Amino acid sequence: MRASEAVSKIPYEIVQGFMSRLPQSLRERVSILENPTDELREELADAKLRGRSLSDIARPLFARNVRMRLRGRGDTGKARVEENYLYSSRRFPGLANNTIGSGALTPGAFPFFTKGAGDQGDSMGFPTGFVLGAPETNMETGGAIAQGTSFVFQHLGVSFNSDIVTDDLADMLDAVALGFSKAGGQFSLSQGPLKMWPAGMGISGTIAADNSDAAVQIHAVHNGAADVRAVRTLRIPRILREKETFKYTFQVERATKAKNGATIGLSDFVVATIWLFGGQRNEIPS
Repeated sequence: MRASEAVSKIPYEIVQGFMSRLPQSLRERVSILENPTDELREELADAKLRGRSLSDIARPLFARNVRMRLRGRGDTGKARVEENYLYSSRRFPGLANNTIGSGALTPGAFPFFTKGAGDQGDSMGFPTGFVLGAPETNMETGGAIAQGTSFVFQHLGVSFNSDIVTDDLADMLDAVALGFSKAGGQFSLSQGPLKMWPAGMGISGTIAADNSDAAVQIHAVHNGAADVRAVRTLRIPRILREKETFKYTFQVERATKAKNGATIGLSDFVVATIWLFGGQRNEIPS
């Protein structure tokens, strides 16, 4: 096995522990590389002839050195780095009031991360006059990363309101696909139905029975297991830098179920949240 292949199999927690034990003065300067030593020597010799530097040929191992990946051009290095979520929520179906009606799920593309906290939420499926707050999103500005902030995300999940019922959740997981785009759509990915992106969170183990002879009913449902480990880990991290425009999208292809053509009708409103978790870097003003 090549040295680079062996290093790439080291669990993230071990590498993170090593980096955390470095003296503070070295943490900004140390990076674990994927390139084996012999390859670096050969490429560096060629790079000198072409006027390139080590930084041009080095391949940092995934997001092991979060600080280096988060640093932007012209950055002075004075910043605070934390682990945090970036999240955005949207309501389905999108109606101007709180009357569910038929609960029809309409075809279309429904973007997330396009509005920030304090913005009106009507374009995010919420009723007229609804103002987005911390329970719905922590975006500072809709549609783009705020100035002085950048992210390296290693986890992605899709969660729903805690009291969602089984049938409504099942319809959303089967009928809705996740998409990602940035730079005004110049780069885009189709990332499959929502059931491929478990949330790793939710109410679990709660049951209740009514006063009749009916069977015990399970009232708590969620996308995947309610365990923080049961989420999709991004081995190739999603990097979002300051002022970068991006959006995740729920793509609804049809208003009927694929299995039998029945019309999709939600019994109650559903609030879906797309969340990313990883490193957040905020510049400290000089």
